[in-house]
Amino acid sequence: MSHNYINVSSKVPNNLGEIVLNVDDISSVTTPTNKQLLAYDGANWTARTAEGIEYEETLHTESVSTPITNSSTILLNYPTAPARLYRFSNYSTVGDVYIDAIHNSDIEMLEEDFGSGTIWFYGFRFLTAGVYRITAKLVVGPNSSDTSFVELQLSNADNSVTYGPRFQIGNANVKQKNIIGVVNASVNDEVGFYKHSIINAPKYYIGDSNILVVIERLS
Repeated sequence: MSHNYINVSSKVPNNLGEIVLNVDDISSVTTPTNKQLLAYDGANWTARTAEGIEYEETLHTESVSTPITNSSTILLNYPTAPARLYRFSNYSTVGDVYIDAIHNSDIEMLEEDFGSGTIWFYGFRFLTAGVYRITAKLVVGPNSSDTSFVELQLSNADNSVTYGPRFQIGNANVKQKNIIGVVNASVNDEVGFYKHSIINAPKYYIGDSNILVVIERLS
């Protein structure tokens, strides 16, 4: 008795009609080199170097303020409202501006003005309803020890509505985790960094360059 069978390249089926093929059996791809990939060019399988995205990293040319040592201890509760929101950025002291605050018509900064040109930011007010993602890199002052921390959470002023998990922030010598939260904001909703606890007397800073807060409108 005879039967017909199909060859695939040089491979023939076994008695069950099975053919086992391996990548090593592909002989039509010529001279592949180390770390190349198998790619189909529309007509043939070819060896190709993996494609990636090239980028250039350019130096930041804007001036960056040097943090000034500050001996004032961060308090859990402030004497003025909102008592538990963290003053996260010193915008200016006695008229000297330390940071660039760039925002559009969707958001405005919540400021605590101490007079004589000294202003601290403590949160954000949403002027347009929408869904926003907040990513923040914050630190305590350079006069804090490496075991000094503030435990923060994105929330409203009394922490009755929260927008992400709790994070501990330390000084610039300590590896930091970004504070992340998502806010489904109505018009005039106010959000800040609520202080849950103070650990080992962290200090304020003036003009620290290790501060970055990014707010993205998602919808």
